[in-house]
Amino acid sequence: MEIAKSVKLLGLSAAVATAAMVSAPQAGAQEVSLRLHTFVPAVARSFKNLDWWAKKVEKESNNRIQIKLFPSRQLGGKPSELYDQARKGFVDVIYSLPGYTPGRFPRLEVVELPFVSGHSPRIMAPAIWSMYDKWFSKDFPDTHPIVLHAPGPFGLFSHKPIKSLDDLKGLKIRVSGRTMGQAFKAIGATPVGIPGIKMAEAFQRNVIDAVYTAWTISLPTKIVRVAKHYAMPGLSSGVLMVVMNKDSYDKLPADLKKVVDNNSGAALAKEYGERWHNDDMPALNIAKKSGKPMYVFSDGDKKRWAAASEKVVEGWIADMKKKGIDGAALLADMKAAVKKFQ
Repeated sequence: MEIAKSVKLLGLSAAVATAAMVSAPQAGAQEVSLRLHTFVPAVARSFKNLDWWAKKVEKESNNRIQIKLFPSRQLGGKPSELYDQARKGFVDVIYSLPGYTPGRFPRLEVVELPFVSGHSPRIMAPAIWSMYDKWFSKDFPDTHPIVLHAPGPFGLFSHKPIKSLDDLKGLKIRVSGRTMGQAFKAIGATPVGIPGIKMAEAFQRNVIDAVYTAWTISLPTKIVRVAKHYAMPGLSSGVLMVVMNKDSYDKLPADLKKVVDNNSGAALAKEYGERWHNDDMPALNIAKKSGKPMYVFSDGDKKRWAAASEKVVEGWIADMKKKGIDGAALLADMKAAVKKFQ
């Protein structure tokens, strides 16, 4: 009896030990700590999406990857310097806008051209990523992009009513990208480049007349509440990026690299598109319930704006040619990608 009992206990102990070895990371398995830096404040929904992504990577790596998030530029630097922080290895991952460094990502500027990207993020996010291998990867020779995606169609938040194209003339309008600004300039407005963290203050102090930004951004910045009028011009939106330092990625062991890969690219772009669509809703609902006027530009105004912006497109194509890039082909491919995902 005692011998049988001992054998049974030994068998049970062996089974427990085996289960522990399977469920726990192997001894000596490499663990990695990554620092993710962004200008986005912790209260923003886009930051909460970053936190979701980080936790997903951590869980799927069995916690061998740990990602520490630093919102609101807690590690220093300007928004325009975030990309270089990742490129140089000051941090491992950044979340930012390519538009904050004009000319740095020439191919991605195609998304901001007039009436290319004024669509749902459910359409634009996968459309943009579908262009990565052929076109956009060339804008990132020294980093490892995790995902490129788009916010929803931008809204115009203003102190004065903007009912039509003519009402934009003479207004100082905050924009987040170069080509976007040129489109406003083409119809007589004055584009002003102000980082997202400073645009609310400039708007409240009447330094600018209007802010052109994503609806979900308008909520944590309180712009949706401060604005007296809203407009939906259907012009464009921007591009957002999660980018990793190349060495930080290359040094990952194969199994952890696979975890990062599984949480990158097309599937993540689609997820971000869905999340951003949902994230726009609270601000849009606030605007609708406020009773303040909401103007939607007519098809006629959009056609007039597109015609006025033809020189912007032509100028961009010419600029791309100087850089050795076939801008006309890139634009055609981008429009085809949008159509495909519509």
